[in-house]
Amino acid sequence: MRYAHCLFYIVTSSVKEADKIVSRLLGKKEEIIGVGGKVPAVESKIVERANYIIVGHVVISKANKIMTEVKKIHSQKVPAISFLDVKKSNSDFLRYLNTDH
Repeated sequence: MRYAHCLFYIVTSSVKEADKIVSRLLGKKEEIIGVGGKVPAVESKIVERANYIIVGHVVISKANKIMTEVKKIHSQKVPAISFLDVKKSNSDFLRYLNTDH
Protein backbone atom coordinates (compact mmCIF):
# COMPACT_ATOMS: atom_id res chain seq x y z
CA MET A 1 0.00 0.00 0.00
CA ARG A 2 1.28 3.45 -0.90
CA TYR A 3 0.80 6.29 1.60
CA ALA A 4 0.86 10.04 1.07
CA HIS A 5 3.30 11.86 3.33
CA CYS A 6 3.64 15.45 4.48
CA LEU A 7 5.79 17.72 6.56
CA PHE A 8 4.04 19.63 9.31
CA TYR A 9 4.98 23.09 10.52
CA ILE A 10 3.62 24.58 13.75
CA VAL A 11 4.57 27.98 15.18
CA THR A 12 4.63 28.39 18.98
CA SER A 13 5.36 31.36 21.22
CA SER A 14 7.87 29.67 23.55
CA VAL A 15 10.20 26.72 23.87
CA LYS A 16 8.05 25.46 26.75
CA GLU A 17 4.97 25.43 24.53
CA ALA A 18 6.90 23.71 21.71
CA ASP A 19 8.07 21.00 24.13
CA LYS A 20 4.53 20.52 25.44
CA ILE A 21 3.08 20.10 21.94
CA VAL A 22 5.80 17.69 20.76
CA SER A 23 5.37 15.64 23.96
CA ARG A 24 1.60 15.48 23.42
CA LEU A 25 1.96 14.35 19.80
CA LEU A 26 4.63 11.75 20.63
CA GLY A 27 3.06 10.65 23.90
CA LYS A 28 -0.49 9.84 22.85
CA LYS A 29 -1.58 6.22 23.19
CA GLU A 30 -1.44 5.72 19.41
CA GLU A 31 1.55 8.09 18.94
CA ILE A 32 0.28 10.60 16.40
CA ILE A 33 3.75 11.45 15.08
CA GLY A 34 6.77 9.21 14.69
CA VAL A 35 9.25 12.08 14.46
CA GLY A 36 9.16 15.73 15.32
CA GLY A 37 11.41 18.41 16.69
CA LYS A 38 11.65 22.09 17.33
CA VAL A 39 13.73 24.76 15.68
CA PRO A 40 15.08 27.48 18.00
CA ALA A 41 13.82 31.05 18.03
CA VAL A 42 12.93 32.72 14.78
CA GLU A 43 12.58 36.48 14.89
CA SER A 44 9.20 37.81 13.89
CA LYS A 45 9.20 41.03 11.89
CA ILE A 46 5.51 41.61 12.59
CA VAL A 47 5.53 41.05 16.34
CA GLU A 48 8.76 41.67 18.18
CA ARG A 49 9.16 38.36 19.95
CA ALA A 50 10.84 35.06 19.29
CA ASN A 51 8.83 32.12 18.00
CA TYR A 52 9.66 28.44 17.93
CA ILE A 53 8.80 26.17 15.05
CA ILE A 54 7.88 22.51 15.37
CA VAL A 55 8.56 20.41 12.28
CA GLY A 56 7.96 16.77 11.52
CA HIS A 57 7.20 14.22 8.83
CA VAL A 58 4.01 12.12 8.95
CA VAL A 59 1.52 10.12 6.96
CA ILE A 60 -0.98 12.71 5.72
CA SER A 61 -3.91 10.77 7.14
CA LYS A 62 -2.77 11.98 10.59
CA ALA A 63 -3.04 15.70 9.68
CA ASN A 64 -6.51 16.22 11.18
CA LYS A 65 -5.51 14.45 14.39
CA ILE A 66 -2.44 16.68 14.69
CA MET A 67 -4.54 19.83 14.19
CA THR A 68 -7.12 18.70 16.75
CA GLU A 69 -4.51 17.93 19.43
CA VAL A 70 -2.50 21.10 18.83
CA LYS A 71 -5.58 23.35 18.96
CA LYS A 72 -6.52 21.84 22.35
CA ILE A 73 -3.29 22.99 24.02
CA HIS A 74 -1.87 25.84 21.88
CA SER A 75 -1.73 29.26 23.57
CA GLN A 76 -2.84 31.16 20.47
CA LYS A 77 -6.51 31.39 19.51
CA VAL A 78 -5.64 30.74 15.84
CA PRO A 79 -2.38 28.76 15.77
CA ALA A 80 -0.27 28.52 12.63
CA ILE A 81 -0.41 24.84 11.62
CA SER A 82 0.59 23.94 8.06
CA PHE A 83 1.15 20.75 6.08
CA LEU A 84 3.38 20.46 3.03
CA ASP A 85 3.29 17.58 0.55
CA VAL A 86 6.39 15.39 0.30
CA LYS A 87 7.16 14.41 -3.27
CA LYS A 88 10.26 12.31 -2.57
CA SER A 89 12.02 11.02 0.53
CA ASN A 90 14.25 8.21 1.78
CA SER A 91 12.22 5.04 1.08
CA ASP A 92 13.43 3.32 4.29
CA PHE A 93 12.24 6.30 6.31
CA LEU A 94 8.85 6.31 4.55
CA ARG A 95 8.41 2.62 5.39
CA TYR A 96 9.10 3.47 9.02
CA LEU A 97 6.43 6.22 8.96
CA ASN A 98 3.93 3.78 7.46
CA THR A 99 4.17 1.52 10.52
CA ASP A 100 2.48 2.14 13.85
CA HIS A 101 5.98 2.58 15.40
